[in-house]
Amino acid sequence: MRNIFGNAVFVSIVMLSVNVNADVLSSSGIRPDIDGTIVVWADGTSVVWDDIADANAPASISGLTSPAYPGVSGSKVIFEQGSPQDLNGFDTGDPSWLFPAAANNAAKQRYPVISGSRIVWQDYTDTATDPDIFMIDLSEPSPTPQTVCDHTARQIYPAIGGDTVVWMDNRSGLYQVYRCDVSSLPCTAAPVSTTTTAQWYPAVSGHLIVWAEDRGTGSDIYGYDTTAAQNPEFVICGDPGDQAYPAVCGDLIVWQDNHDTTDGGYDIRLYDRMTGQFQTVCDDAGNQWYPNISGRTVVWQNEGTGIGIAMLATPKDITLTAPTGGEMVLAGSTMGIAWMTDGPVEQVTIEFQPDSGGAWQVIEPNVPAEQVYHWNPVADVDSTDCRIRISDFDDSEVSDTLADSFTIFQCDENLTADITGDCFVGLDDFAEMAAQWITCGNPYDDTWCFD
Repeated sequence: MRNIFGNAVFVSIVMLSVNVNADVLSSSGIRPDIDGTIVVWADGTSVVWDDIADANAPASISGLTSPAYPGVSGSKVIFEQGSPQDLNGFDTGDPSWLFPAAANNAAKQRYPVISGSRIVWQDYTDTATDPDIFMIDLSEPSPTPQTVCDHTARQIYPAIGGDTVVWMDNRSGLYQVYRCDVSSLPCTAAPVSTTTTAQWYPAVSGHLIVWAEDRGTGSDIYGYDTTAAQNPEFVICGDPGDQAYPAVCGDLIVWQDNHDTTDGGYDIRLYDRMTGQFQTVCDDAGNQWYPNISGRTVVWQNEGTGIGIAMLATPKDITLTAPTGGEMVLAGSTMGIAWMTDGPVEQVTIEFQPDSGGAWQVIEPNVPAEQVYHWNPVADVDSTDCRIRISDFDDSEVSDTLADSFTIFQCDENLTADITGDCFVGLDDFAEMAAQWITCGNPYDDTWCFD
């Protein structure tokens, strides 16, 4: 078998020892990418892949010439290699599969990215100095390269997510981020942002495009929501220092960040658009570079120590649904407490506050998260300002507290005719009395009452 270079196919599986549960996925390697559970990276003359969902050691394709910039989508891996650079690829389930030869020629093909069946790259076919953006669709019967953008300026560093391709384009004199819908080619390229400052290294996931940009205070991270009717562009992180090389998956954005100078280098940070929270993924000594993200797993290149990995905890949430506030509850009776959970909440703690600002009292410390609990007996208090709080047993920060108070009351002690104890004199009480009419309560002599 011959490969696209006319040389013998290089298929040699190399087993590497690695602990996928550690912060270091590999002690060597550069520029990792991830899709699902498959992580790929370049390492010397090899491209390595690891399915972090199984216990098998990573494997690699070896004997390559300067492989770089690997990308992965599903089981397909794409990368550049050689001099001048060409594109190559394989399937992790079938390493003998090779990238279509039609995509390569005597010119350079660089910085490939892949999404589904589409592969996009920076191509020098038309000029040696001003590259264009090309694409090939592996789902076609005879895949052939197609032009995404061939403006006379330079188009470099593409990224793809679904039908959207983005890249850096210097037709205005500065590099800015352009986009194009490749569901139908040819497509019309358009700038993402209306600003006129330099923009770098875009990434895209679904309807969200992110990039780095210097608007006078250093490189910051910006985003653009293609579905937003108003104010689609927004700042993700404008902290002091430089933020660069963003990656995005859904509502999670990661990047390398050097705003914290205490550890002497770039860290990996994350922003969650759903929660509005920032998180430091890794701030080890030295530099952490070039992050990528899939789902809730982040990978990056460590300075001198290979490939880093972090599996973010699945977010948890609790919403109290009953009581809702305003209820009147008789002390000593039964009260239903209900809630909804999202994420891996297995057990909850239920607490009660008899007055605003007072101490919380535990009703049940460890309740299976079945989302309903019958509080019986209700606390023997008299208060119009009672509240309930539900929290995750394993993480008390995950909680919900009743915003509006409810009332627990003591029945009027003068209501002596309340035989059933429901704080109401009615037919039930009369029926109870009638059932025992002229009945004596002496268990030894039921005639005693009539003596």
